[in-house]
Amino acid sequence: MLPQLDMTQVGAVMYAALNDRREVVLMTKNQLVSKLADESGLSKKQADGVLNTLVTTVIKSVKKGEPLKIPGLGIFRLRKMKARMGRNPQTGEAIKIPARKKVGFTVAKSFKETVLGTARK
Repeated sequence: MLPQLDMTQVGAVMYAALNDRREVVLMTKNQLVSKLADESGLSKKQADGVLNTLVTTVIKSVKKGEPLKIPGLGIFRLRKMKARMGRNPQTGEAIKIPARKKVGFTVAKSFKETVLGTARK
């Protein structure tokens, strides 16, 4: 007979099994909201509201072309790429690549150093 496991144990077992196969395991929104609620003392509903507001604010700011810096995390910005000439890799024919917009994110130095350790030389 198998032992009874609660959902956190099941998640931990699934995470360990997936990591053994070298697959990427992402934190879900519900897991993030739960972690925010636990560590901040907010209810899950309040934490979900804060997360939704943060995401909405980032989207609106970047869409308007205003960079948004979150200290300790990084900077979100809209990048405008100029039109340029490129080549079709199959035929070698020159093609025009039109101008476009991209969303850019630059990781904060403190975040990099915390995750990767001190700078390597």
